[in-house]
Amino acid sequence: LMSPISQTRKKITSIKSLSAGLQMSSRGLEYLATLFGQELHHLTENSIETIASKQWDQHKSTTIRSLLHQERVSELLKYAIQCSVKCWLRHGHWIIGNHRFRADRKKNKKEHKDYLKSYDHSTVSFQTNRCTQFLGKIVNCLTLLYCADECIELQDQNCCDIIWTTFSNTLSLNDEMKVVDVKSCEDYYKRIKIRFILGCFDTDCMSLLRKKLGKAFDVSTDLDLISGDPS
Repeated sequence: LMSPISQTRKKITSIKSLSAGLQMSSRGLEYLATLFGQELHHLTENSIETIASKQWDQHKSTTIRSLLHQERVSELLKYAIQCSVKCWLRHGHWIIGNHRFRADRKKNKKEHKDYLKSYDHSTVSFQTNRCTQFLGKIVNCLTLLYCADECIELQDQNCCDIIWTTFSNTLSLNDEMKVVDVKSCEDYYKRIKIRFILGCFDTDCMSLLRKKLGKAFDVSTDLDLISGDPS
């Protein structure tokens, strides 16, 4: 789950090497997201809102069973959220703007120039989008699993709290993005919040949770306009 960070932790000498690292990460995340989706598909059959009454069979969920042998579902969910947020902080500028380079133009003049002119920009953007997309699917699956395991509804306050608290703590300990301009940083964080919610909780069965998170993240209006959810 941390591969989009670990694969690009070393100093990147070119946009192509960054693209290669993200591509390798996205393939691994896609495989894991597909496994999770297949094993937990029955939890969202017919887009039913109620999860608490549904049962999931650990004996048929080989991948999940092996993970639960080591960690509680809540801890897995927290870790997946942390990885998703860190990926957005480290690579999100390739999708939603170049805030990372705007902060210090003089020091990063060459890097900023490469960012603007590199023909590989679209490739990096594409691979970044894939990484955030699959991390979102994994968070989605683990949220379903957490609620089923705790016998609570998706819109339960405990579910909302664990997501909000983990997201906020990861954001406050941000070590993936340089921050200079507070105002532009707040706007950037806001866009990350919206992308995170839409990317992780876009399924029909999570509409009520999505609304609760919108309020907790203070992005309800923007979220309603983008997602088309009625007020």
